[in-house]
Amino acid sequence: PNSSPIEERIVVLKELHKAGLHTVVSLEPLLPNITIEEYLQLVAEIDPYVKSYEPVGKLSNNIPFEFIDIEEWQGIETGRYDAHYVELFKALLPKLGNKYRIAEHSQAFLDKYGIPYSDKTIKLSSSSDYSPF
Repeated sequence: PNSSPIEERIVVLKELHKAGLHTVVSLEPLLPNITIEEYLQLVAEIDPYVKSYEPVGKLSNNIPFEFIDIEEWQGIETGRYDAHYVELFKALLPKLGNKYRIAEHSQAFLDKYGIPYSDKTIKLSSSSDYSPF
């Protein structure tokens, strides 16, 4: 909510990279209504300008209700989107190379479905957790 459009963020990302700054992109929450192809296209476009992706994680059931449709939240609770997330993580993580950290709340999901991931993880408890590698 209240975020700049993706297109504007990409312009700023490129400008910051051009200025010599190390950039970090959050791929969390990965939303179930965005296709795998859309995520892969986004990563292909921004990857040359990204130092790291921190965190990478699926939509969590810890999001306050005012930020999410109740039906989507119930879908997360019941596992309705698990098949989508399995395919998304399998396609996305290899594209990120070794430039990512998994959100702690997504680790159990990846473990459950046997999806390999970097052992670097990030807890989302404070801004100090977003330190570079």
